[in-house]
Amino acid sequence: MADSESINRQLDAAVSSPAELIDTMTPQIHANLKEAVALRRWPDGSRLSTEQLENAMQLIILYEHAKLPPDQHTGQKLTSSCSSSSDAAEPLTVKMDTDEQPDKGTENPGS
Repeated sequence: MADSESINRQLDAAVSSPAELIDTMTPQIHANLKEAVALRRWPDGSRLSTEQLENAMQLIILYEHAKLPPDQHTGQKLTSSCSSSSDAAEPLTVKMDTDEQPDKGTENPGS
């Protein structure tokens, strides 16, 4: 896994446009950025600054828009392979009555 210095060197390379920067990104850089954003830390353990976090998130979005199909973009809704069935358990409903008297079995025997 690359360290933050290596990633920063790659990202700091002179580029003339955001499109050129995205074109130079590899899938590994994309994966490293996603992990860094998720953990809020670079692979070497140092914390991302607010600016680094914002920039990394923007790069992830731009990269995915340019290079990945829409169903692989970060933030896409997850679909469930499970479907509802009539065998599903009913939700448990708990009713509490504050005026209820304690059961006879729970009363103090000395009273």
